[in-house]
Amino acid sequence: MPLLSPYTGSWTFDEAAHLLRRTVFDHGKIRIEQAIDEGLQGSINTLFSDAEIPDPPIHFRFEEDPHAGLGESWVGKPSDPESNYDRNRSLWSWWMLQMSQNNQTIHEKMTLFWHNHFAIADIRYAEVRWIYLNILRQFSIGDFRELTKQITVCRAMLIYLGGEANQASSPNENYARE
Repeated sequence: MPLLSPYTGSWTFDEAAHLLRRTVFDHGKIRIEQAIDEGLQGSINTLFSDAEIPDPPIHFRFEEDPHAGLGESWVGKPSDPESNYDRNRSLWSWWMLQMSQNNQTIHEKMTLFWHNHFAIADIRYAEVRWIYLNILRQFSIGDFRELTKQITVCRAMLIYLGGEANQASSPNENYARE
């Protein structure tokens, strides 16, 4: 016996809009009509289809980064304290763009969900945050156990919970408590 009974109700504009409000960020009329045309199962297949891997973030207005110019990605390039603030601004703008442009799959909505669950804060390094977001995106609808393993060794989580300061004689127990 299945855990959930299949939905047998009607599949109209209201039901499609209801589903999309909960699974994607941009659920305008055109997207809702697409979902109606696809039918319920087709819409679910689309929502859970593989998402394209987005291009890395770029500098959109900061020209002073000695390692990455305007319109160029800073990912994988050396950083310094002066450019890191703008790299972080670039990262958050990039992520907002991903959320607003991906209205086909559930991946961005789940990335935000896992970002709120596996919270990090005060991580100054933009590239570390970018790697963290990509781990969340990669495992957003996948194996929870593997997501947890990857987050456990993710540098952002290690920094956030003080794991980088661990010593054999004095282990930091923040992660264990979390």
